[in-house]
Amino acid sequence: MNYKVFDDAILLKLLKAGDGAALEEIYFRYSETVFVSALKKVRHKEIAEELVQNLFIRLWVKREELNIQQLE
Repeated sequence: MNYKVFDDAILLKLLKAGDGAALEEIYFRYSETVFVSALKKVRHKEIAEELVQNLFIRLWVKREELNIQQLE
């Protein structure tokens, strides 16, 4: 299945259902933006990378509990 064609709302539904490929697509779409934002705040590359990693791990672990309305 080509997840690139799905909009964010569909990806969120798939993520909540436990679809790891949906998380991967969300990561590819948003990890760079999240990294740049984190880097501006912490001003340390390694810490920003770790924050991004932790965010996406938490997104997966808490996927059933989270009430995300919009990914951006």
